[in-house]
Amino acid sequence: MIASSVYGVSFNDFLLVANQKNTILNAFAKDVGSLLGGGFINGNNPGFPGLDISGKFVMLDKPTAGDVILPANTLLGLPYAQVEVGLPMDLSVVARGMTLPIDSNSVVLFGGGVKYKLLNDSIALPGVAVLATYSGISGVPSFDASVYSLNISISKSLSPVPLTIFVYAGMDVTSVSSKVPGFTTLKGNDTSYRVNAGARFSPLPLVYVEADMGFFAANTNYNIAAGLSF
Repeated sequence: MIASSVYGVSFNDFLLVANQKNTILNAFAKDVGSLLGGGFINGNNPGFPGLDISGKFVMLDKPTAGDVILPANTLLGLPYAQVEVGLPMDLSVVARGMTLPIDSNSVVLFGGGVKYKLLNDSIALPGVAVLATYSGISGVPSFDASVYSLNISISKSLSPVPLTIFVYAGMDVTSVSSKVPGFTTLKGNDTSYRVNAGARFSPLPLVYVEADMGFFAANTNYNIAAGLSF
């Protein structure tokens, strides 16, 4: 059993604010949306029949100032296993998930989406792709949450150096709904935007590590990953 303190995430205080106004949950929805909707971009656009398998850790340096549920001034993070499969017509599908013991509950993280490659990375042009995803969390007794996200990424290989740099902009639309008896009408909503930049390095054929971070926001999100790309 892994304690929730490993991730910096605990939802126990949700019960303490369940009788507050909906605005109390809006800041919580913002942070949950960052952790559930972030980190999908991996700096790679696999072609058909490409396959990318990775382990990821999506982090937030601290909760939003108005979030009274997640522990203040604490690094938060959630791990994922992610798979991306290249399809014909410049499409690919992405799926990820993880089951975690948080607050003595078996919490399931899940997400998936579709990516469309607008441009191939070439000598003259960068790679450009758009990605639409849906993410959620289940197994928490006190609330449910879902996130719709849209991202556009630009990547450029620095070949012959095994390094790719990338930047992406995205939007998360998050909804949180209470499951606390007597307060099931309590909801929180948030729409947030992100701009991230990072790099992907391949120390060995097929193997890569990558990291990116957010900019222009009051709290910063970080994403790290390692994986195999075929």
